[in-house]
Amino acid sequence: MSQKSIQKAQWLETISDPVLFATNVLGTQLWQREIEILRSIQIHTRTAIKACHGVGKTFTLALAALWWLVRWADGIVLTTAPTFRQVGTQLWAEIHRAAARSKIQFPDFNQTSMKLRGGNNFALGLATNRAENFQGYHGGHILILADEAPGIESGIWSAIDGGWSASRSDGGQSDNSKRRFLRRFQ
Repeated sequence: MSQKSIQKAQWLETISDPVLFATNVLGTQLWQREIEILRSIQIHTRTAIKACHGVGKTFTLALAALWWLVRWADGIVLTTAPTFRQVGTQLWAEIHRAAARSKIQFPDFNQTSMKLRGGNNFALGLATNRAENFQGYHGGHILILADEAPGIESGIWSAIDGGWSASRSDGGQSDNSKRRFLRRFQ
């Protein structure tokens, strides 16, 4: 096997695993709970985290967002929090810090949006004051990250959940195996 083939195999292994990605690409040292969160996002359709303040939940969501974008060429990450200020100053601040430390160069991105490989591979921070903000996003692999979830109004959860039960244009059910949802509780 050539050196190039070995490097490609290692890269594919790294981007397939959020823990390897966070460690090897983003240069982070994870503690056990952060590893459990990333593994849950990797394996399960829905993940909820309940923990005290200041234990790294928002930091871990930022790692998951960047991993998802790199992992899936058609990956879409939608992030939210109770207020747009929280979206920008908490979760997206962590996304910016993690991208700046990365061993790969991410493209320049705005305060709460990033396009990685074009129109079908992006992350976007949304305010939760209007349920329709979550409608109309379709794609192969969608990850929704809700930070400080207890402060998010119930109508928003209905809009998010509606995306999971949406029908395809051919009348079949949407492929929920390609969608992940993370609800982060305090």
